[in-house]
Amino acid sequence: MFYNEELIFIEMFMYAICSKGIREIPFSNDKFNNGISAIDKYLRESIDEDKYDLIMNLFIKNPIYNEYDKIIKGIMETNGRLCSFPIKNPVWETLILNSCSQNTATKMLDLYTDTVFPKEIICNVADKFIESINYDVA
Repeated sequence: MFYNEELIFIEMFMYAICSKGIREIPFSNDKFNNGISAIDKYLRESIDEDKYDLIMNLFIKNPIYNEYDKIIKGIMETNGRLCSFPIKNPVWETLILNSCSQNTATKMLDLYTDTVFPKEIICNVADKFIESINYDVA
């Protein structure tokens, strides 16, 4: 079960990645986990505890598989709407962000601004994720 704030956060995060022109990111692997860990650390240090509490369950790791199950499931909920998974990818280690242009993603971020998190925070979240997975934006 997801709370509205969690779903909004996931969608804003995905739009923020798209707004930077990135169309493919690692998913459900060590690089992805490093990215999510960086996001969690950044948010704990940067936002009020009350705001963090709204989404903290996204950052709980499954103790058996050592993965962020809830955020993975939340992203998978957007399959077909905001993202897709390549057929050649049997374990879904790559996520394709093919839902919109950079311009549309930026407009969507503007629409969501301050619903739960300011646009600046979400853009910083995307930057932390990109940096931690060693993605070369150039």
